Amino acid sequence: MEFFAYTIDATSGALTPVAGSPFEGSSNPDGVVDGTGKFVYISDYGSNVFGFTIDATSGALRPVAGSPFATGEGPKDVVVTRSQ
Repeated sequence: MEFFAYTIDATSGALTPVAGSPFEGSSNPDGVVDGTGKFVYISDYGSNVFGFTIDATSGALRPVAGSPFATGEGPKDVVVTRSQ
């Protein structure tokens, strides 16, 4: 399954495709953006969690080193905590 990402023009509301979009994924994704807005993590409900950095200017997603992360069967939710 493919997932499409867009930026939204704050003035006109026009959508512009994010570089690299569409992104490959599974049929049952669940994701979360970390509190800093720099990372997004997506579980595919298969056996992986995918991590991406978010480009602050374009919104483009780039895989985090080592991603996807094997989790075993059926990861459903992702929780991100702030490290001290």
